[in-house]
Amino acid sequence: MSVPFEEVRLSLPHIEVAAHLYGPEDGRPVIALHGWLDNAATFSRLAPHLPGVRIVALDLPGHGHSEHRPIGAGYNIWDYVHDVLQVAEQFGWQRFSLLGHSMGRSSRCCSPVRCLSASSAWR
Repeated sequence: MSVPFEEVRLSLPHIEVAAHLYGPEDGRPVIALHGWLDNAATFSRLAPHLPGVRIVALDLPGHGHSEHRPIGAGYNIWDYVHDVLQVAEQFGWQRFSLLGHSMGRSSRCCSPVRCLSASSAWR
């Protein structure tokens, strides 16, 4: 089962990324990070099971419909942290949760400072 989503493009200061938006705009803010060689659509089956949650499922740079980084730029796990924080700023989120698996889970562990929750379980 999947739910309707809105596909958007976010112009960050350094790159343009694509994202799928699920849930009510006033829902609990969550940025979802996919795994290596995956994309935002990986969260389409999970989103219906998280009522009251506003999910911004990113196509991380170099994946899905997002732009690739410039030649010579890195794709290290910690390089995605800056992207995530820029996305949160665009949505005006000072506090948000991160949801990730595989590479996305590793990226969320690099900078938990601005996150409300970086745990593997909902509380």
